[in-house]
Amino acid sequence: MTKIAITGPESSGKTTLTEALAEYYQMPFRPDESRLFFEDRHPQYEYDDLEKIAKRQWENEQLLISQNPKMFFTDTEMTSLKIWSKYRFGKVCDFIIDKQAEQNYDLILLSYPDTLWEPDVLRDNEYTREELFKLYLKEFELIECHFKIVHGIGARRLELAKGLIERISTEDFTND
Repeated sequence: MTKIAITGPESSGKTTLTEALAEYYQMPFRPDESRLFFEDRHPQYEYDDLEKIAKRQWENEQLLISQNPKMFFTDTEMTSLKIWSKYRFGKVCDFIIDKQAEQNYDLILLSYPDTLWEPDVLRDNEYTREELFKLYLKEFELIECHFKIVHGIGARRLELAKGLIERISTEDFTND
């Protein structure tokens, strides 16, 4: 099973890319759990809500894994929740830290925020996307995972992501 996560700052094209890759490869994807969590709620949240989101995200991903698809995509992962929690509240719950350590994606696509900002009620970091992107870079280097940066808009970003996915099984797949 090939497991691929797409993550990055707000409004950086994660959902669009996740859905496009799932459609191209005809494989399942797991949507961003935070969006689902806040669909019927006011976008105000507390520190404890992040653990609830993380638990739902983890449980739904494990359910998807149990269905044993050849490949799957996930829109965000625990690193996103860790950065979000640390940035917003200055702390991170043990559940998020523990589950981040258990993640074992074959590839994490880090979405560079070169897309246009799309405002909605759940987004509030329009002017800090670059700063947040740098936090992702530091975190991924710290945990030593396979990640690649994807950039560009529309078809260009999709083609770059597909090329990176095709390289997963090659021996020269390194973070360069």
